[in-house]
Amino acid sequence: MNTTSAVRSRVARIAGGVGLLVGGGFWILGASHVRAPLNFSDSGPSATAAIIVLAGMILLAMGVGKNSGVVGRSATGKIALILFGLRNLVLWAFTQIVVDHGAMSAAIIIGNSLSVFFAVVGLVAAIQVTRARVVSRVASTVFLIVAIVYAAASAMSVVPVIGIAIFLSTIHAAEVLAVALLIIGAIFLIEGCILPDRQLYSRKSLKSR
Repeated sequence: MNTTSAVRSRVARIAGGVGLLVGGGFWILGASHVRAPLNFSDSGPSATAAIIVLAGMILLAMGVGKNSGVVGRSATGKIALILFGLRNLVLWAFTQIVVDHGAMSAAIIIGNSLSVFFAVVGLVAAIQVTRARVVSRVASTVFLIVAIVYAAASAMSVVPVIGIAIFLSTIHAAEVLAVALLIIGAIFLIEGCILPDRQLYSRKSLKSR
């Protein structure tokens, strides 16, 4: 028996895409040390970006109303997306902690561990988005590429080599990741606006085809 199911994710893609676009914009403001409007403090853009990005990822993961998210029913995908969305907020909060000189080594270890953790979570989220087949191949591929690049950058950042640190600083890694977030948000937004909800075939249907 051939059966198909329509995964309604347009609203989630639009709302989540807008969240990533706005959050990415504030992230660039924070990374570039540019004062944002509305009299934000110097750390305001980074904190604001972190909250908005998290909201966007939650919408993409959980969906809106009866509209599913970009990972369908995958619990692993939902958790991974939300945790990946927490990345900026957790790392921003971590940088606000005043650390004594004697505890600096422990702080570095914790910071590096968080970077690796979020890199892994990002890869899991991207894989689950691809497996769910809710979004287009273009969107899932871009998401996967961004996750791989972020994982590679995170791996380089935890290596205690001065040359690598200088390289990451030279290419403005924070701004690059922010731009990548803008691209992902734009793709989800455009898809939600112009593409219909995906029609997914069940396994039984695929075998019969």
